[in-house]
Amino acid sequence: MSDTKIVLPITEFGGEDRFTFTEGDVDFLVVKTEGDFYALEDRCSHRDIPLSDGEVEDGTITCFAHGAKFCLKTGEPKCLPATEPITLLALKTGTVDESGNFHESHSEITHLEILLP
Repeated sequence: MSDTKIVLPITEFGGEDRFTFTEGDVDFLVVKTEGDFYALEDRCSHRDIPLSDGEVEDGTITCFAHGAKFCLKTGEPKCLPATEPITLLALKTGTVDESGNFHESHSEITHLEILLP
């Protein structure tokens, strides 16, 4: 596992429930649902299609192309045609001080720290 961390302000959501970013040649998706944040590779394990256009509901994300549904907490597929989990990333919520250092917090959230694979 990599030690590369990326810190992003939650303003990246811009009023939406998700945003995407690219690091290297890999696309990632960050989702906010029911007050929780999830980070994952933006690709369905079934056919390598972006999940960013899929519906988020009841703690799952659904691939728009074939209907594969994945648990956002575990990455596990909830229905066919997917049989393999999606890649989830470790994510922490918190704040950033004046020096740019991230501090984990669950009550005051202005930034997300994501551990890249």
